[in-house]
Parts: sequence; structure tokens; C-alpha cells
Amino acid sequence: MKIKYTFVTGETVEIEVDAELGNVVIAIEHDQSNRDRAETRRHSSLDQLAAAGFDPADKAAGPAAVFEQKEAIAAHLTNLAKLRKVMSELLPQQQDLIRKIYFENRTMTSIANEEAVSVAAIHDRLKKIHQKLKKLLS
Repeated sequence: MKIKYTFVTGETVEIEVDAELGNVVIAIEHDQSNRDRAETRRHSSLDQLAAAGFDPADKAAGPAAVFEQKEAIAAHLTNLAKLRKVMSELLPQQQDLIRKIYFENRTMTSIANEEAVSVAAIHDRLKKIHQKLKKLLS
């Protein structure tokens, strides 16, 4: 029986062996092939990950970064909850002004024209709202 072996360099050698040794080599290769297949079913190789664009050396893509991102999201949600709470403590007219300025992206001039007041009056109202929010959030 001939056994064919390929070196890392690409060189191939065929060796004549008796049937018993040939069967042992075939069994070992078969067993190794099964282990390799089982391993690739459970894990992704670093080469596969690299081909997919994942760099294991990149700390920004690691578990610590994911944890930090989750912490940042949690902090952001906490801040939003606080902001909603203090916004509910504003007068309805103040809430309306905040909505117009920040959510509808309207200018102070357009709001002043709509309410028949000066731009300075809108500016002063907004300044008072900011001061109140700052006080409530601290």
C-alpha cells in the first residue's frame, strides 16, 4: 500500500508500507478529519473571523467594548428618564416651547411671530426654562 504525504512546502512523497501500517495511518487520518470537522462546527477559526472583518486584536470589538457600550446605553436611558421627569414638571407653555424649538426645529423668530411677541421674549422664556431644568436636574 502506498501512503501519500504532502509537506508544508508543497512537496509530495509516496511511501510504500505494508497493509497493517497503511490501515493505521488511514484510521488516524480519518479520526483527525472527524475531529477537525467537529471543531469547525463548534468554533470559527481566526482566519474565518478575519475574512469576515473581525480583528481579534481590535479592543474596540472585544467584550470590554460591548460591556462599555451597554453601560453607556444604560446611562443614557437613565438620563432620558430623568429628563422626562423634569420635563413633566414644566408648565404646559414651557413644554410647548421646548417641543417647538427642539423637536420641530423651529426658529425663535417664527415662534415669536406666531405668538405676537418679540424674539427677545422667546429667548428669555427659553433661558428661564433652561435654568429651571438645570436646577431640577442637579
